[in-house]
Amino acid sequence: MLRIHFNDADLARTRLAPAPDPLFEVAASMHRLQSSRGRWAYAGWYRAARQELREQGLERALRGVLLPLYPRAAYYPDFLTPSSGVEGLEAGVEALLATPAERVAEEV
Repeated sequence: MLRIHFNDADLARTRLAPAPDPLFEVAASMHRLQSSRGRWAYAGWYRAARQELREQGLERALRGVLLPLYPRAAYYPDFLTPSSGVEGLEAGVEALLATPAERVAEEV
């Protein structure tokens, strides 16, 4: 189990994002799409998402781009989500792709 200890200075620097982070939303969606655990709770969303991906012709991009970025895992280190993601999906993806793989491996 991961434990994070905040002191008063840490709490003073803590901020809430002004809006949902599109990159984190993609990460959460990718994990939900790849897992059958609890699928009953998301069955409607799962069917609609798969249908929309198929209709938009995005299944290949999903497998070729997003699955390598967000492989199936029991835990996703959400602290690795680039803060520039709040500037939009494109900015978040660019920041993610610009992060050296060695750095990501070290932080996981």
